[in-house]
Amino acid sequence: MFPTAVFEENIVFNPRGEAYAFYRLSGTTYEYLAPHAKRSVLRPFEELLYVYTGDGQLLYLTEELTITEKQYVGPISLSNEPDIIKEASRHTYSACQALVEGRAQARRVYLGLKLPTVNKFDFSFSAKEVRDHFLDIVSAIKKNTNISERTISEAVRAERELYHQMSGTLDISRITFSDLDFIVRRNVQRAGALPPLLSPRKKGVFDRALLYAMSEGAIIDPKLNYVKITLGDRELYQTFLTFADVPRYIRDYDDEWLAALNGHLFPVDAVIHFKVEAPVKARGKVISRKKIAKDQINESYKGEGEASEDSEWAVGESRSLESKLSGGMPLITFHTTFSVAAYDKTEMEANAKALMQFYRQREYRVVRPPGDQVKCFFSFFPAGNPGSVGIETDPGFLSAGGPTVGYEVGDNRGFFIGWTKGKIPVFFLPGLAMSREENTTGTIVCTGVLGGGKSNLKKLIMELSGLMGARIFSIDPKDEDHVFKKLPFEMKQIDLSALGEAKINPFKLSVETIRARAIANDYLDLILDTQRDDRETRRLVVATAVNQVMLRSPENQDMHTVLDTLEHITKHGLTGLELPYPVNEASNSRIQEEAQNCLMHLHTMSMSSLGRMVFGKGTPDLGGTEQITVVNLKELPLPQPDKRKEQKITESERQGVGLMYLAAAAAREAMLRAPRDQLKVLPIDEGWVLLDIPEGRRLIKEIIRMSRSFNIIPILCVQNASDIDIDGIRNNVGYVFCFRANYDEEIKDNCKMLGIQYNEYIQKMFTSLESGQCFMRDIKHRVGKVYISPQPDYLLQLFDTSGGNKR
Repeated sequence: MFPTAVFEENIVFNPRGEAYAFYRLSGTTYEYLAPHAKRSVLRPFEELLYVYTGDGQLLYLTEELTITEKQYVGPISLSNEPDIIKEASRHTYSACQALVEGRAQARRVYLGLKLPTVNKFDFSFSAKEVRDHFLDIVSAIKKNTNISERTISEAVRAERELYHQMSGTLDISRITFSDLDFIVRRNVQRAGALPPLLSPRKKGVFDRALLYAMSEGAIIDPKLNYVKITLGDRELYQTFLTFADVPRYIRDYDDEWLAALNGHLFPVDAVIHFKVEAPVKARGKVISRKKIAKDQINESYKGEGEASEDSEWAVGESRSLESKLSGGMPLITFHTTFSVAAYDKTEMEANAKALMQFYRQREYRVVRPPGDQVKCFFSFFPAGNPGSVGIETDPGFLSAGGPTVGYEVGDNRGFFIGWTKGKIPVFFLPGLAMSREENTTGTIVCTGVLGGGKSNLKKLIMELSGLMGARIFSIDPKDEDHVFKKLPFEMKQIDLSALGEAKINPFKLSVETIRARAIANDYLDLILDTQRDDRETRRLVVATAVNQVMLRSPENQDMHTVLDTLEHITKHGLTGLELPYPVNEASNSRIQEEAQNCLMHLHTMSMSSLGRMVFGKGTPDLGGTEQITVVNLKELPLPQPDKRKEQKITESERQGVGLMYLAAAAAREAMLRAPRDQLKVLPIDEGWVLLDIPEGRRLIKEIIRMSRSFNIIPILCVQNASDIDIDGIRNNVGYVFCFRANYDEEIKDNCKMLGIQYNEYIQKMFTSLESGQCFMRDIKHRVGKVYISPQPDYLLQLFDTSGGNKR
């Protein structure tokens, strides 16, 4: 007889008239949490077992994902440009293929709890069993079913009370008919993606027609050690394993014997039937068994024999258990059954052997019960009976298994960007973070050593954002982003490299007078090193020179006018200048001296190949119509990251940093001029260069601060997470990607940024990360180890910075 007879919303009735309420459990990403946080994830399920009494069923099922191209692009707002549509189609096809070939998986966890006794109703069934046909074995053919309104209303009321009791501690949702449909289909077709589900309905009877539709007319053929299921012209093999015994002790965290199934390279499903026994009743049972065990030990000693260690251990443990039961702890009896399946019998056998070995190494006794395979098969259906022997334990053992543990990381929809634990795919949707749905910052931080993969990830995000029509302005100190010329995006590259011919006017980077003044002032403060405590007079000179330039006509607002103003101050002091404050003649000599120093510095700079670049009358069109603008800063003399703390910045390096600052300021202005609702991306490679200087920190803080309201995704690529450990930046980061790190301090900084605990295990993982592997923290602060997998494959070669990609 099929275990499930009737359903009403999320309430399932079995043929015995017992009602079970079923819920879907949501897991919390867990693997890299601190111990106290892990306990807080596991504890709610244990708390449930303390307040609930009765029978329960936990279904731990794999969902093998098949996403059609239409489903994949459904949540993504793609560009309407014909060439970009073609590129998006190539990505979509490749991503869907990768998901199928990689057997992408998600985990579904269902909890069923028997409702308190309701008025029993009568089922009258007759079942005709035919050996070679699944339906005639599994279905109870309904002739007459009478469910009174009172019975249903009592079950609904009991379920409502139960849900209210649980929802405060567990992240649960009531199942729908689609969940029931999935459970039945998954239990029959336990390998590969499932066919489309049936249309929703709120109530119904599991009669022949419904089961036929759900099972696709499957035929079951039970064997001694497995079950063969015929699905049309295909034959599927399922085998079932059970716990015969478990370790005497496990830790309250980091021994997740159930959640560990997610790490296997093949899908494994599990069902746990459990019975929660009230402490008073359980204590009486324990006392009775303890007495029997003591009598056996006494008999052994009377016969001048010796009691077994197991007997003596049992008596000792019974005392501890009796004490716990007296304190209110319930007793749990649970039955665990695992299932592996494949369309190839040899593959099924190999997977079963691997699973048995996995648990035996952890001191679990796993058996493959011959002759009970059909019983195990039916135990996976809602409200079914156990298929294995029961084992008594405390509530902590079940919760420590990890039914509330999850491994998902990334966005809940969007572009496929890689893999995490086992076969779990990772998705990323540019702009989701800033949407009304999430309402958080979209800032992305990438850290890691050279060759770790952070530049590839930056370019992948640029590519995916470009497919959505995003406007992209990239600060490119290594001339890596020229590769976008080979992709179907309109692109402009501005050459501010050491060998470039472009000239830029620091006074013309913003159409807003106030911001134009601030950019020029900050640039000159940086170039003339005014931030030292003993250079207050120099700061005054710079501010005065900038103000005088801004008073000139627009065609004369440039660095040449700065030189003219400084020359005037050198000769005449502040006399003759239009000033908003009175002149202190006593300080004129110091002002003239500082003006002369600044004049000499800037005049010398104007004659150098690097310095002359800021003495342009106009400025490159940094805010054109192209979708991608890349500012090439290759071979600029920038400070070396490994020598930042050991040497002062040289004059040429200061000029290089100044140009990078101007490029970033120009990018900010371009972002502000673009339509506010248009998605915009601002990658800044070697972002630590700007974060090392006050002017750069202010600029990046402002970009991050306005990013949400202006729909901007800043991407900061840095060597170390400590570069981001700055007030106003650290707490305004949405996504974090930490690639390989080699030194303890770097790894500790990464852990702090990710929000995970540093330990020896994490240290070894960071140093052993391969290119493309990283730790990711998403906008929900979930952390997982991710392998970045650009799609299509040609992007990986195109984005390669190891020397394989040439112009």
